[in-house]
Amino acid sequence: MAVAVGDYDAGAVCGDFFHEERNIKLFKQLRVLSYTDPAPGWLLTLKKGFPEKEKAILVKALLNLSPGNSLSKKVLSPSPWHGFVKPSGDELGLIGEKIRKYKIPESF
Repeated sequence: MAVAVGDYDAGAVCGDFFHEERNIKLFKQLRVLSYTDPAPGWLLTLKKGFPEKEKAILVKALLNLSPGNSLSKKVLSPSPWHGFVKPSGDELGLIGEKIRKYKIPESF
C-alpha cells in the first residue's frame, strides 16, 4: 500500500494479499515487476518428543485433506489453508535454514 500512496517507489507483497477482492482497485495502480516461486505461508511443527504414532495419524489426516472433499471443505473453510503438502529436502529454503538454526525438532 505504501507504494500505491507514493511513500515508496517499489515493494513486495504476498500473492494472496495482491488478489484479495478489497485490494484489486489499489493494485490496478501498480505495475508488477516480477513474481517469485511459491513459498510456504505456514509451517506446522511438532514439539520434541511428540509420540510417533500420533504424529503419523496427524500427518496422514492433514495430507488427506483436499479442496474437493466435502469434509475437507468443512474442516478447512474457517482457515486460510486449502490443504497441506509434505515438503522434502531443501524445498523450505530460508524457512528450512531457520528450522535447522533454531533446532525445531519436528516438522512435516
